[in-house]
Amino acid sequence: MEYEEEIVFQLLEQERKNRVERIVEERKITTDDCIVLGIFRLHRETGELREEMHRGMKGLREEMHSEIGALREDVYHDIDELRGEISELREEMHSEIDKLRGEISELRGEVRREINKLREEMSDLREEMHRDRDDLRGEINALRERVESNFRWTREEMDALRERMESNFRWTVGLILGMWASTLAILIPILLRVV
Repeated sequence: MEYEEEIVFQLLEQERKNRVERIVEERKITTDDCIVLGIFRLHRETGELREEMHRGMKGLREEMHSEIGALREDVYHDIDELRGEISELREEMHSEIDKLRGEISELRGEVRREINKLREEMSDLREEMHRDRDDLRGEINALRERVESNFRWTREEMDALRERMESNFRWTVGLILGMWASTLAILIPILLRVV
């Protein structure tokens, strides 16, 4: 079955080539002219695709910049909050030390406990800050991977569009030549009868 289809396809292709040669001889249209017209059409379509791709990339860049800006603002906000908390802790510590200076001989043990407590809180704050920093790094890496994935997807889409354009161009040229040959095949006998 496939062999028969291939033979039929070859016969049709040979018939199309013969008609095209007759048309070219009669009309003095060269194959180069057909190719040039096809190239112009491909050039126009490629330009449109290029513009569409640039618009998409620009939007993606703007989206990435806004996301990075939002992340920066969140980081700076968290840092400011941490600075405020540290500042509050320092103020508390200084007030406690000032109160305890008068009673230092009696309350030395209590002062040590308060200082140790503050150190533990600061250590907890440091650990929390490190965790937040690590989380932000993870989010930035995830964003980076998403952007790389989007670039790969865009490249794959462009390759697929390029293949479709080439296939459509070949099909269109074949169709035009076939229609042209069919039209001439109908008109030539009519014109020969008239003459």
